[in-house]
Amino acid sequence: MVDLINEVLDSSTKTPFKLGKGRSQVMELIRVNGKTTTARFNRALNGLMEDVFGFSFARFQALGVWDEQYEYFSVMDESKMVANCGAYHMQMVVDGIKQEFLQFGAVAVHPAYRGKGLGRLVMEQALGEYPDVPAFLYANLDAKLFYTKLGFVPQEERQPFVTVRPGPRKPGLERLELIYPEVGEYLESRGCFSPCLDCVNQEALNWFHLVYQFQDNLYHVPELGVMLVMEERGSEVFLHDVAAPQKVSFECLLPYIQGEGVERVTFGFRPDRLDSRWETEPSSDPDSVLMARGWEGDLGCFIPRLVRT
Repeated sequence: MVDLINEVLDSSTKTPFKLGKGRSQVMELIRVNGKTTTARFNRALNGLMEDVFGFSFARFQALGVWDEQYEYFSVMDESKMVANCGAYHMQMVVDGIKQEFLQFGAVAVHPAYRGKGLGRLVMEQALGEYPDVPAFLYANLDAKLFYTKLGFVPQEERQPFVTVRPGPRKPGLERLELIYPEVGEYLESRGCFSPCLDCVNQEALNWFHLVYQFQDNLYHVPELGVMLVMEERGSEVFLHDVAAPQKVSFECLLPYIQGEGVERVTFGFRPDRLDSRWETEPSSDPDSVLMARGWEGDLGCFIPRLVRT
């Protein structure tokens, strides 16, 4: 591992410390949150994301919705970010009990700096700050062994769905554009959650998914006061999210999302928050696996898609 002289640039402590022996290479381990990031930090982060994933947070950063609930633990080599992990403080409801979790994402090491232990360094730094807080993440399959060594255990997810009868769609489902003020109003006023598994502080995470994945899949039903994130593929409707200040039953929603050729609705969340009956099947994502650490319960029943990082 590269010998490091590190200084944590925390917004409150700014406590210097040393790791390793010698001075073969000088770097900084930086800790910031969504409120204390700078334009320089964001440029460095986006540079690393582009180098590793071909992806940039720039469009999302422009919204300004990250706050102190999201933290970055990053290694800087002068002005270049060479390793990073992000930790989001999730206020979850699990089996009716409120529980804080950390969700990790944006874990990356620059290709030129791999094999030096930097990925483990940033993860251990984050985990060490919150030793009693359970954590989860979605790991790329080739990184599964790495996270196993950090104490993460694979979870089996179950995909919820319901079969429906084809029928004509009721008028009243209207398209929304991402720039419409109603989108933010629906997210901010969300008031209905699953009592079995959900996240109650999800607004910022929702914005991320809408900006990068679902900006063309936004609808609302003014008569019901509800926003839907939905797409139709052949005989299947994917209902990724339902946001409303009040509980809305699936029975009320179905007339607006059914169609003459629709035979199945696949949910992106636990549909018990819609008072719906449903079935489950094994969730098969060929690219990633849900892994949890410090938690003995079952998280695999289905974490909402729009809160995943």
